[in-house]
Amino acid sequence: MARDEKRGKAAVKELEQMLLHPKLHQLDIDDPGSVLKLRDHLKDTYGGLDVLVNNAGIAYKVPRTRTLRASPN
Repeated sequence: MARDEKRGKAAVKELEQMLLHPKLHQLDIDDPGSVLKLRDHLKDTYGGLDVLVNNAGIAYKVPRTRTLRASPN
């Protein structure tokens, strides 16, 4: 699944060069219609979904919380 179909297709090509056989489906989780399309696709193609591994991650360039600096005095 990929929000950006162009980047998803590029990733598929890389994986295919490793002799893998990925499937790509565009998904924008902020768009309810997109989520329903994926649900229907999974149900029609595979009979449903048994396992989902959410591997989305966010890296912050700055600390997420404020740092408290203290001195021993």
